[in-house]
Amino acid sequence: MKNFNPYATFKSGKYENHTYNQIWAKDKDYFYFLASKMDYWGEVVTEFERRDKIFGNVKKVKSIDPPSNQEIKELFQKNPILGFDMSDFIVSVYENLNQFQKQDYYESLLQRNNIKV
Repeated sequence: MKNFNPYATFKSGKYENHTYNQIWAKDKDYFYFLASKMDYWGEVVTEFERRDKIFGNVKKVKSIDPPSNQEIKELFQKNPILGFDMSDFIVSVYENLNQFQKQDYYESLLQRNNIKV
């Protein structure tokens, strides 16, 4: 939809001076009501649904930095897995991952081994 502006405001009615985005967030049913009356509003609803689907599929980026290799080594030396010091192996895997994978791997190790930090 090339002329759709989600920041445009209604000029009259119960949502006067509210943007399309504000109304979509507050009362989606109102847009569905309008869509049943006119083709233009059907396109607006389709655009909002498409946008919501795209934003919903985007993975939330974690702002927490994963621990360093040394911190991982120390943590797993203090907490052996099934009685074995696996810290060298864990660090060798850990250091070959990118930042996002490191965080996921770290969290999975904590969860699988019931380690509280």
